[in-house]
Amino acid sequence: MDEKDKIELYLKGYEEGQKEAWSDIKSLVSKHEGWDLKSRIESRIGTLYQELDSKREELKEHPERLSVKEEVPPKKVENFDIPWTVGESYLFLEKKPKTSIRELVEIVKKEVSVLFILRDPPHKRLEGYEGEISFENCKFVMLSRQSGMTKPIDDIEIDRISPDDLSGLSSMIGKFLKSRENPVIFLSGIPFLINYNDEEKILHLLHFTKDKVADCEGCLLSSISPEVVEKTFLEKFKSEFNEVY
Repeated sequence: MDEKDKIELYLKGYEEGQKEAWSDIKSLVSKHEGWDLKSRIESRIGTLYQELDSKREELKEHPERLSVKEEVPPKKVENFDIPWTVGESYLFLEKKPKTSIRELVEIVKKEVSVLFILRDPPHKRLEGYEGEISFENCKFVMLSRQSGMTKPIDDIEIDRISPDDLSGLSSMIGKFLKSRENPVIFLSGIPFLINYNDEEKILHLLHFTKDKVADCEGCLLSSISPEVVEKTFLEKFKSEFNEVY
């Protein structure tokens, strides 16, 4: 890459970053005011740091993506058949992720790719569904402080990640979204994440995931028990979703 290409690449990134930043500000100003506006903007700034960490890790693995060539938009899946609106987010209030898992299993049957982020071993949450369908298009991440192997699903290895590694989790989410067409992210284990992180950081992770899901024309699902988190956090968390079940 010569100097001219480097300049063009820098300017392209600068222009796109400016457009996204002002678009975010315009959206926030149109919806909020006063203290709420200040809080939203500060939260969005926090999200940007997670996006940068995710992009940095992505470029380390794929430096060839630093190109000035026009990107070809990914081919859309014609049979993307899910019961939700593409680009939006949905929350299930439940003691354990049972209803949400059942809904996800139904879309896995339709060959939709799902990233399962779980607190418990995946085979425990998907007990009864193994053998009934194939999870070969899916990926599993288990939130755990322990290292070691976990029983695989359909011979798919389970990735483990520490609950205090939100940057690493953001990177996993970003990589999955980039590698699939019209993906679905399932984010659970929120109370466990809160035990190791400030609540605002959890909201930053949520904002990051929502933005990335919208860009990739997928969906975000999450599950949380209202009985094990503070009411103030729960209300903030709920407000970020298009629909709550």
